[in-house]
Amino acid sequence: MGELIRLPRRHELKTWPKHFSAVYDGAKAFEFRYNDRDFCVGDTLILREWEPRHDYKRTFGGTYTGRAVEAAVTYILREYEELPEFVADNYVVMSIELMARKASEDASWEMSR
Repeated sequence: MGELIRLPRRHELKTWPKHFSAVYDGAKAFEFRYNDRDFCVGDTLILREWEPRHDYKRTFGGTYTGRAVEAAVTYILREYEELPEFVADNYVVMSIELMARKASEDASWEMSR
């Protein structure tokens, strides 16, 4: 029997403004996420800026701002391999490469580089 090969996937993820802006501006080239989607190198992340609504230490919904980025996953640190013991189980740190960005819901995607 041959080994099964997993095809790259596209993951759409909510991202809070502070962290989204850092990726959008090119200052942040990683994502720290709970690995409930079986992230793999070669996957594409669509990070959509999400403005949460807060009420004293509680988040209850929010809205998308319209800004988005598309990024390729280029490397993954997994908790069982390389992350420190204090990181909760099933989290990953993904190195990402910005491929495109979108300034608003109505705007076209702009390619990076």
